[in-house]
Amino acid sequence: MNPLFQPQPKIGLALGSGGWRGLAHIGVIKSLVKHGYVIHSIAGSSAGSLVGSMYALWNDIERVEWVFKGLKYRDLLFAFSDSSIKLGFFKTKNAVALFEKYIGKAIFDDLKIPFVAIGTDIISGEAITMNDGPLAKAIQASSSVPLVFDPANMDGKLIIDGGIANPVPVKAVRNLGANKIIAVNLYQSVFPIVKPAKKLSKIDVAVLATELMLNQLSKRDAESADILIEPKLKNAQSDPFLQFINNQAAIDAGELGMDQQIEKL
Repeated sequence: MNPLFQPQPKIGLALGSGGWRGLAHIGVIKSLVKHGYVIHSIAGSSAGSLVGSMYALWNDIERVEWVFKGLKYRDLLFAFSDSSIKLGFFKTKNAVALFEKYIGKAIFDDLKIPFVAIGTDIISGEAITMNDGPLAKAIQASSSVPLVFDPANMDGKLIIDGGIANPVPVKAVRNLGANKIIAVNLYQSVFPIVKPAKKLSKIDVAVLATELMLNQLSKRDAESADILIEPKLKNAQSDPFLQFINNQAAIDAGELGMDQQIEKL
């Protein structure tokens, strides 16, 4: 075959967990679209499931970016206003309603691009692949941060944040038929941390310990990817949930990270 007419690879995106850092996924997809590449399939864990599902539904990264740029403080306040005394500080109903505000009652069958969301079965400890039923419910289950949200009940299983078991779902997207896997690890830039200006609180230590664990798990998961993107993101100096609001820098970091490795495709 003439090398000038080689078919495009089947590009699969493994979009990792990482909270507000997941905005970098928007930039990664923007770069691929800008350079004319078609995305074959997507697997997303936690924040990766949120961005990945919206793109898989609309196949329009500008629309996804518009959604996140339009997020307001009141949107987050609504999501975190349904208090719980069970297994997390907040129930899941309002979070699902917030997702449905943008994607409606979409189900997996409505997707334009094959997509799976990753969750963690809190009882078995195994990573769970979600690819059926209401999309908003799967996104919420994949991003049910422990202690923050109650676990999601999915077919009798208690599901929490996918990042706990599989923060960068390379294997899941390869199982969708992709043959060129781009993994996005959002934890590489967390460590080493900048010397704190104040003494670390117990909560600070707990958060850093969790992110250190995720840092190591993400390295493990991303090893089998063909291309690894590790956006250079600055650590948040304020409430990490508020970092979702008007954070163009995180989107730009993802786009730059993919631009710098686009020749590998």
